[in-house]
Amino acid sequence: MMVKLRHLYTKLGVFTFHHPSEETEGNDFDRSSTLDSLQNLHKMCACEACQRVLVRSPNLRKLGLHADYSWRDAFLCFPNLACFKCLEKLTFSINRPPLPSELTLQPGLKLPQTITRITLKGTNLKWEELSLLQTLPSLEVLRLIRRACLGRVWNTSELEGFPQLKYLRFYELNIQEWITSEDQFPKLEVLVIEHCSSLKRIPIAFGNLNELREIKLQSCRKEAEKSAREIQKEQRNRKGDDDCVNLLFKFNNYFG
Repeated sequence: MMVKLRHLYTKLGVFTFHHPSEETEGNDFDRSSTLDSLQNLHKMCACEACQRVLVRSPNLRKLGLHADYSWRDAFLCFPNLACFKCLEKLTFSINRPPLPSELTLQPGLKLPQTITRITLKGTNLKWEELSLLQTLPSLEVLRLIRRACLGRVWNTSELEGFPQLKYLRFYELNIQEWITSEDQFPKLEVLVIEHCSSLKRIPIAFGNLNELREIKLQSCRKEAEKSAREIQKEQRNRKGDDDCVNLLFKFNNYFG
């Protein structure tokens, strides 16, 4: 009933609900007011019943969804977010050990066109499922953290690409090969790859990206570092020393 509430932070998705299959007569959320002022909802539990809260928060700008490994898979649900007209930042994290099979997004899932930042953590998605994100015309920041995607190869060469993406981060992913072209990431400015010890190379085509200004590698293979230097060399030949990409390396000699 806190109709003027603007920011709500919870710890590790503390909101709990009945299982969707159970009868819930007189549920408090079904009688609650619409929270038109709510802009930031942090670590909402990702289950089917969370839609009861979200439907009453039409003006959300930042949403964090969280699921804990102790819940059954049947409880996990990526809610329908298509109705939000102001949502800019979305975080979806799952805190649990790796699954024997990947989590699959629901067919026909739609995300708001207003989203500019997405963080995925522990979601165990298939790489090809990220094609859903290329339909977001305003997406500028994408962070893929600790098992966000499973699989050895990410091939974006047949996708339309990410036309507005400026910042891309990989952290603790098991990717080995990244197949793409500069056409898929025309606005990319910063590429961060951390603790991805299996990745062999950064796509050399990124040497043709006019906006790319920084590549950061930490705890990666020497081959990945070598490919970053090749990208820098390509840019230096085209644009000169002052405008070529800046390279930041840390702890990269342990692999390769």
